[in-house]
Amino acid sequence: MLMLPSGDKGTSRPTLTSSQIRELKAAFSMLDKNKDGRVNETEIKCMLEKLGIVLTDTMVGKLIDQASKREFVRMLL
Repeated sequence: MLMLPSGDKGTSRPTLTSSQIRELKAAFSMLDKNKDGRVNETEIKCMLEKLGIVLTDTMVGKLIDQASKREFVRMLL
């Protein structure tokens, strides 16, 4: 499961403009069908299928795991 970050954690990441933040939130909201602030495997799989990308549940799970691991490493840096 992927989550929308709740705020800056004091990292040296590039700063986004308010316009970019609005665009990212709008894109995230389109994926977050149940509006719980998280994008789950079903929501990601549905979005990918709309783009013509058909993945098994296992493949979607691996995709999320890889994204989650990268985000975890970024948070540690």
